[in-house]
Amino acid sequence: MRIFAKEWVSKLLERLGMEEGVPIESKLISRRIETAQKAVEGQHFESRKHLLEYDDVMNKQREAVYGLRRRLLEGMDQKDLILEDYVFGNSRRLDGRVLSGKRPCRRTGTSKD
Repeated sequence: MRIFAKEWVSKLLERLGMEEGVPIESKLISRRIETAQKAVEGQHFESRKHLLEYDDVMNKQREAVYGLRRRLLEGMDQKDLILEDYVFGNSRRLDGRVLSGKRPCRRTGTSKD
């Protein structure tokens, strides 16, 4: 407790006559510790959750890059690859916008309502 708490907690425990290694049996202090521990665990949970989401995005990008690399190493023509991914991909996106009734913006390529 003295290691992780602020200095005032150590002084308070000394004033109360608590010795090193003696278990704390105060309900008030036990509840405070439990509340603090839950808050820290909640923060750690959120950090792990965001890290997992980030890792999922990185994994998808890694799969895309290595998939592209594998196709090129297997001998796929670069021209075909560019046409397949860029030209046909953009035309599919534009077709989707036209079918949905949204006009593509000339400058940015995004939809206008």
